[in-house]
Amino acid sequence: MKVSELKDYQTQRQQEGQADGTTDHETHSAAKAAVKAVWLDSEISADTWKSWESFKKLIRGRAARKKYTRTRVLEIEEYSRLAPTLLPHQRDLVDVSLFSGMRKSELVPDMNGREPSTGLLWSQIDFKGRVIHLSNTKTGIPRDIPITDELVVILRRVPRTLGDDRVFTYKGKSCSNLRNGLKKACEEANIVYGKKVEGGFVFGDLRRTAKTLMARAGVDKAYRDASLGHESQDRDRQYLPPEFEKDLRGAREKSHSGLRAHSHYVTHWVTHEARW
Repeated sequence: MKVSELKDYQTQRQQEGQADGTTDHETHSAAKAAVKAVWLDSEISADTWKSWESFKKLIRGRAARKKYTRTRVLEIEEYSRLAPTLLPHQRDLVDVSLFSGMRKSELVPDMNGREPSTGLLWSQIDFKGRVIHLSNTKTGIPRDIPITDELVVILRRVPRTLGDDRVFTYKGKSCSNLRNGLKKACEEANIVYGKKVEGGFVFGDLRRTAKTLMARAGVDKAYRDASLGHESQDRDRQYLPPEFEKDLRGAREKSHSGLRAHSHYVTHWVTHEARW
């Protein structure tokens, strides 16, 4: 991979109308994956490192990356207003994302086909073992997501489509296009919507919200990273105890407990809607 090729790709994406921040993220991810691959194959050279260091300058430094970094989270009060305005299939997606911290590409197929994902499948959900098995993730690292009591309730209420293993469907089709429905629901709930609007909320912010709730509940960063599948977990896990998996489930339950304490809507589900 040459620096000139990365520059050409940036130019192409900008001409297609892609935001600079998104283009930087895509090219950074591609180069990082390439460098990691050759390093694992023991084929890395000084020229490779030189190209990598030169490329990093293309993304305009730390100040620019900070500019593009989103910090929006959906506060509990906002969530309580938004939930009743969502259609059932929209609410299912929002709730599973919030209570699991899964990426959008792990829940529904990517509309543009940029990420190879079938979305969440029923065959990946082990209700008996209380875990969701994810093998095809953005980082390439498989991970298991503990299913808490709240997540059981949410998943059990999702209607199954006959002959279709996909969890999230609407009228027989995948629920990939979330923008219009979520925008309308946000307008009804008096929540600013939009990625390029100041203070605007988008579906992807639910993953950050899940991590923020874990932090507010006092969950250690290593468990937060591992739970959400961040790459840093490989470095941190060596310092975690042998009962890591059990503690990870406890961390999830702790964050959900904090959410229940602030949301009558969530408490209502667990009290009145459990059907398993």
